Amino acid sequence: MDMPWPWSPIEVHQHIDASRDDVFNAISNPTTYPEWLVGTQRIRHVDGEFPKPGTKFDHSVGPTENITADDDTKAMEVQGHRRLLLEVHIGPFHGEVEFTLNKRGDNSTEVRMRECPIGPFAVITPVMRPILAARNRASLHKLAQLLERSHAAQP
Repeated sequence: MDMPWPWSPIEVHQHIDASRDDVFNAISNPTTYPEWLVGTQRIRHVDGEFPKPGTKFDHSVGPTENITADDDTKAMEVQGHRRLLLEVHIGPFHGEVEFTLNKRGDNSTEVRMRECPIGPFAVITPVMRPILAARNRASLHKLAQLLERSHAAQP
């Protein structure tokens, strides 16, 4: 197994038994984030045309509902239901998060989540790598559970 360079983006993968459209609909709808994105406590506002590039949503993130930071995330690029690039702001931390969705059958999708800290705080990437990787793996696992539960409930 190759070891990542200390400042390379943090990348995790998850197989989800759901269609690419269903997965994209979840990741492009910020109101679902508190259900699966670890640390997201609430969504305060979503621009009407999100995820159109340049639109954003306001969120509160933190370890609990009572300990949060309020900030925003902006859509940077969208490629069909295959790719979504976001610019995230959480307090003094900035980064880019890219979701890439690869169809693996009619109801099967491989999701890649790639996070890249940017700006002055990028220097702490080597220290934050294990924490961010674990958080992102847990988030994609929760997303898979959410979508697979929803898919199983459909007649």
